[in-house]
Parts: sequence; C-alpha cells; structure tokens
Amino acid sequence: MSAYPNASGDQLYALLPEVYRDRDRSPASNALRPLKAYLDAFGEVLDKIRHTLDQRYDDSFPDTTVNDRRCQEWLVPYFAELLAVRLRSPFPDGKRDEVASAVRWAQRKGTLPAAEEIVEAIAQVEGELREGFRLVATTARIGMPESPVTPDLRLASRAIQADADDPEAQWTRFGWNGRVWSADDPAAAAPESRRAPYTSWKQTNHTGAPCFPGSYEDVSRRAVDLRTPRADQGHCHPKRFTVHLPPPWGFFTPTPIAFDWSHVVAAYDPVTGGVAAPVGAYIEVFIDGAARVWRNKTGDSVEIVGAVDLAGTPPTRFEKLRFVEKIKLGAADTEFRRCAVREIAAVDTGGTLTLRDVLADEVDIRQRLLVAEYTTVLGRTRVARLLASDCIFAGAVVTAVVSQGDCVRFTRVPEAWLAIQPPAVQKNRLTTLPPHFLSDVFGEPGCSVLAPDCDPAIALGAEDGGEMGCGHAWRHAANLTALTGKLSEYLPVGIEPVVTYDARLLCPPPAITKSP
Repeated sequence: MSAYPNASGDQLYALLPEVYRDRDRSPASNALRPLKAYLDAFGEVLDKIRHTLDQRYDDSFPDTTVNDRRCQEWLVPYFAELLAVRLRSPFPDGKRDEVASAVRWAQRKGTLPAAEEIVEAIAQVEGELREGFRLVATTARIGMPESPVTPDLRLASRAIQADADDPEAQWTRFGWNGRVWSADDPAAAAPESRRAPYTSWKQTNHTGAPCFPGSYEDVSRRAVDLRTPRADQGHCHPKRFTVHLPPPWGFFTPTPIAFDWSHVVAAYDPVTGGVAAPVGAYIEVFIDGAARVWRNKTGDSVEIVGAVDLAGTPPTRFEKLRFVEKIKLGAADTEFRRCAVREIAAVDTGGTLTLRDVLADEVDIRQRLLVAEYTTVLGRTRVARLLASDCIFAGAVVTAVVSQGDCVRFTRVPEAWLAIQPPAVQKNRLTTLPPHFLSDVFGEPGCSVLAPDCDPAIALGAEDGGEMGCGHAWRHAANLTALTGKLSEYLPVGIEPVVTYDARLLCPPPAITKSP
C-alpha cells in the first residue's frame, strides 16, 4: 500500500479539463469513472516513486522523524560505524539516540550532564545520579570547609517538592514510564500523554539522618566502602558512580482494568464474533486457524478475576492478560502469550499447553505435554513431558516421563531434576544457579523481574544473549549491561558505574507545607 494513496492520481485527474471529468462522471460511463481509474494506475506508480525518494531522504538522517517517517533501522549501525560509535542499547530508539548524540557526548565526555543524557537515552527512563566522592567523609583541609560526618538525628534528610523558581530545584519524572508489555510490542512504549509529569524537588537537611538509606535521597557522608560494588553495596567510594533507576513493574502494573471471567464470556457473541461493552473496549476475540483468541488490544494491563474453566471449549489462546485465580484446562490445546497466570491445572490427558513470554506461579498438568519459551514458573511444575527453551523454573520440576526426546535448553532448572536426566539433556546449556528477582511473590510489582545482581548465567544466559524467563522481551538485564558499558566509555578514567533499582523513584517526594 502506498504511503500516499491516490495522491498522484488525484492530481493528474484534477489537471484534466472539466469537460473530460464531466463526461467521466456521466451516466454513459455507468458510474465506473474509467478515466479516473486509468489515471489512478499511473498515480500508483508515481506514488511509489515519491515514497522511494522520500525514504531515501529520510535514510540520510538517522536522528530525525518527519511526518512519522524515519531512517530505516537496519541503516543505524552503518551510521554508528561512520562515527566510531559502539551501539549498546537493546532498543531501536536507544540506538538512534546513541548515533544522534555521539558528537555531543564526546565533546562533554566525563561531565555529569553527558552522563544524565546517556542514562535517559540508553535506559529509556529517567534516573538519578550520585557521584561516589560526594558521599565520602573527608578530613578538613585549607580551602575546603569541614563537612559534618555524624548525622544530626534531629533533622530528617530527604527529598521534598520545591517551587519551580527555587535555585536548588531539580526536575524529574517519577514513576515507571517505560514499557508495559514488551520491547517489541508497538503498544508497549508509554505515550507522552500517559507518562508522569515532571516534578520539581530538592534535597533538604543534607546533614540530617537519612530517611531512606541507600536510596537517591541518601546524601549522608561515611567511610569508604571497599566492598565489590553491587546494587546494594560499594556505592560510597571516590571511584564509584551510582545510577538510581525506577524498578520495572513487570506484569503487575498498578490500577489494572479488571473484569470477571463470567462477564467476559457473557460479553462475547460467538455468532458475530463481537464483544459487548465495556469488555469490548479492552478485549477482542477472533479466530486464528483452529484457535479462538482472547487478546488485550490496548496498552493497559487487563486483569481477569474469578476461576476460569475451559472445559468444552475449542483450542484457545490468551494474549496480554493476567489471571489472578486458577485456570482449569479443557481437552483441547491451550496457549498463553505474554500472560501472567497464578495457576494452570489439568487432571486428565488432553491437548498441549504452550507458554510463550509467560509468568506462572504454578503449573500442574501431570498427564500433558508442556511447551515453554521465555517463561518463568515461580513454584512447582508437574508435567508428563517438558519441552523448554530460555526459561526459568524457580521451583521444583516433576516430569512423569524421563525421555531422551525431551528438549530443555538454555534454561534454569532445579538441581534435583537435572541430576536424574539423561546425559543428552544435561549438556543443553542448563544452569542450576538460583535466580534473584526483585520479588518472587505473584501479584507484587516487580515479580519475576531479575535483580541487577542476578548471576549472568541467568541474566545473560538465553540463546541470543538476553535474559532467561518471561522478562526476555523487556530486555531489562540487557539494558543494565548496556548502560554500564556506555557509561564506562564516557566517565573519567578509573570511575566505575554501578546501576541499582530504587523504589523511591516510583513516587514523587511529598510537598512540605510550613505551619503558620
């Protein structure tokens, strides 16, 4: 389809004398307008030429967008090579920002403003930066005023909202403004209208006792921390540079749109395929091959409450939904994509269960085959046979059949299960290291999101070098690795960047009002 539908054809038709256009619209032509159709055929070719020329012009500027047109993504690495830029970001928009800002960052290399721009470009969210030397207690010297080391317990050191004209005011977008479902989903990136507004704030009582130790609000001075830098230690050091980022919500964003499953089923008309309001505003149902698909068609988080019984239903697929109660499978095949499910159960034989980009708290289909890809199961998994790739099974795994035909690869599995598997399975790039999540409680924000200090065997252990489990499409671990590598290139020599998640960045500071 041309980007300019009938544009050239309409222009050619408008250039004709009115007499020919009038004859073309006469009853003798039987309302077919053959002359207009003839010119539209030429117009379609001219439109394609016009689109090709416009795209060629856009391909010369990787950092600009004109009328929703931009440089093709496959050309960005070539521009990066011309500028000697090592692309780090796992996101297409981040790679474009790296190329667009390469010269400016090189000119301001080693400065705090350049580091702030790098964090926003690579992480695609706003963060707060802390230079380690400012947190180190130093001895008073000539020309350097003494800074109190012992905090004044009478004062609370924390961030508060400030007036816009306050000289100490800083501007930050608090809350998670990143992707909701996945990096590849067009509906995932939060539009500007749905992002949190900027809040002006400042740090108060620098010498007081920190209200939230270890957060971006902690500016107290202390002795040098010589431990290996991680997300929770080693920040107070003159050679450290700490980046505080808001932790991702994962599947469990706050204030979801909730529907009872009985209401969802009642709203669906199997004859017309339509879904009545208000469910139809968020969920669409259609037939794909032999499967009936229930899909969240919005960028919001849609939650299904109430037990789900699929007995007697045709093959079913769910997409971009989260279920807070048990799902009982029917005899047909069932598939989940980008879903969060508390429990999946089936007590009899039946179709195959397929999970892709799914978080599950428990899976109990002891007489069925489970096919899983980029899936995280927090609790116990009981299946007849298991085919899994790039998954995390944090709990116990019980398979009724130990078969050479099973294929489990690039996956975290429990050590007890791996010990009884055939040698062919044990060689498939598996790991038994424990995963480290921000939360392992189903339903909590950050559940199944890998922590910054998770072992690289899991955080970077997928077949494509990404993270295992349901967070693979979000690329959180790859994003942290990219941010650390990019900062290392532009920070002063010897300064080591440390990235940590800070829950205090999810909510704006309070507004303090003075009593009269």
